[in-house]
Amino acid sequence: MARPSFNATNDQRKLVEQLAAFGIPQEDMVMLVLDSNEKPISVPTLRKHFRKELTEGLVKANTAVAQALFKKAKAGNVASIIFWLKTRGGWKETPQALEVTGAAGGPIENRTALVNEEAVRAVVRKVESEY
Repeated sequence: MARPSFNATNDQRKLVEQLAAFGIPQEDMVMLVLDSNEKPISVPTLRKHFRKELTEGLVKANTAVAQALFKKAKAGNVASIIFWLKTRGGWKETPQALEVTGAAGGPIENRTALVNEEAVRAVVRKVESEY
């Protein structure tokens, strides 16, 4: 006996659109969309009867989030501005190279070690003289 044809309800259409907006995989969606016998539909049936909802759900969700981000960026939210410019404005962080040399382009002298050694010797001499 052939399986009866599937007829989508408005509630099922709303559900599929919402699941698509949330990014739920189609393989998981079918567990929540039941046919007239209260059995999950197949993925091909989902795609056949809910093509519009599958496509529009994600687009509507992305639009809503983009609107919220845009409003925050326009209001001066620094994190939103940075995110927008990096993802939508093509901005990127590039490390800046800074080359440092010593006198006349020679190596840099590290006098810190000498200063520290001299300070230690002075402390040792002071301690030895007191005891």
